Amino acid sequence: MTPRLLIAEDDADLGRMLARLAEQAGFAATLVADGAAAEAHLGEVDAVATDLCMPGGDGMALLERLHAARPEVPVMMITGYATADSAIQAFRGGVRDIVTKPFDPDDVRARLANLAAELGHRARVVGGEGGPAGLETPGLAPVRELLAQAAETEIPILLEGETGTGKGVAAEWVHRCSRRAAGPFEAVNCAGIADSLVASELFGHEKGAFTGAGDGRRGLLEAAAGGTLLLDEVNSAAAEVQAGLLDFLQHRRVRRVGGSRAVEVDTRIVAATNRPLSEAVADGAFRADLYYRLNVFPVTIPPLRQRPEDILPLAEGFLRAAADELGRTLTGFEPAAVERLQAHHWPGNVRELENAVRRAAVVTREGTIPASALPAEVGARPTPAAATLPPADATLAEMEAFWIRQTLERCGGNKSEAARRLDIDPSTLHRKLRTLGDDLPA
Repeated sequence: MTPRLLIAEDDADLGRMLARLAEQAGFAATLVADGAAAEAHLGEVDAVATDLCMPGGDGMALLERLHAARPEVPVMMITGYATADSAIQAFRGGVRDIVTKPFDPDDVRARLANLAAELGHRARVVGGEGGPAGLETPGLAPVRELLAQAAETEIPILLEGETGTGKGVAAEWVHRCSRRAAGPFEAVNCAGIADSLVASELFGHEKGAFTGAGDGRRGLLEAAAGGTLLLDEVNSAAAEVQAGLLDFLQHRRVRRVGGSRAVEVDTRIVAATNRPLSEAVADGAFRADLYYRLNVFPVTIPPLRQRPEDILPLAEGFLRAAADELGRTLTGFEPAAVERLQAHHWPGNVRELENAVRRAAVVTREGTIPASALPAEVGARPTPAAATLPPADATLAEMEAFWIRQTLERCGGNKSEAARRLDIDPSTLHRKLRTLGDDLPA
């Protein structure tokens, strides 16, 4: 999808030049000559380039209206009257770049090309070309509004929600809408790697810090300097990692594993958890002081079952992406397939929906997706089954394994949902599953 740029410039020749440069940079340009005409287009563009002084309202007033309605839209201010005060006011109002007249066309073209590339990446992240895979669906409008407000600041953000709801997408969306968009975006899953390695991944290590550390390396906090670091499943972070994170958030410094020197690092933190951190604090599994550092701006991503209006738009977006990947002409879903999609509980949330649609796209050669192409469990009516109980003489270990198996089956194999129902931490469930192996007692 080509990003759309609104150009508000009362000098006709200069406006045409800007439109030509914008199109060469990858934009579809709309040119208007005054503030009133520009305001009429604010709801339909992806970026704005505006003169500071023009008829029908100045650029600063236009910026204020845009910033109030759509704070995520980047703005380039073009002016021959830049002063220190006006520049400060413009940047506080959300302006990303200021171009002073007369300008170098090659320089402006390069700036616009960078902006177009950023918008193209953002569109893929939030579902432009590949479907609305995250925040652009109607059910997430309140979440999108909150995150847009937080993106303008430097405060830590805490994303809470079940696994598969799109917390990673939300974190990257915040990064791409922030003033750190040109910097790196890094992510680490605190439950996805061994506790002994998380500290090294985050903080880095010095040569010889542990067995196998032949060379020193920087961690993700340093790698994300100038940008954003997502701490996914932060509720599973080990005590050593929690202590290091607290020190970083308090002092903005990192001490590598095995090192004695602290390095100052400018990295923004977005944390995500599939279990309310307040519960982990109450259980003694998470430091209260770190919780209060992370819980500055909490945002909950609701599960897909609580926003049924998003199911079909998401499914259609995933289908377009799958069709492009497979090189097939797939035009939508048959009514029976839509009915099954909307009837399903989606315990795996958006991730489960994406997988179901991709599977259906693989088995459908062309045309619309029939209900039979969807996985059997999607929208299937549950059949009554006799209640099963563990053996009367089962040991405690056998009882535990029995309930883990039963809960996993009820959750369609979704381990995070199973952990929530069992009221244990997901990392605890993962450890138990590794101990039990595949041969769980019946």
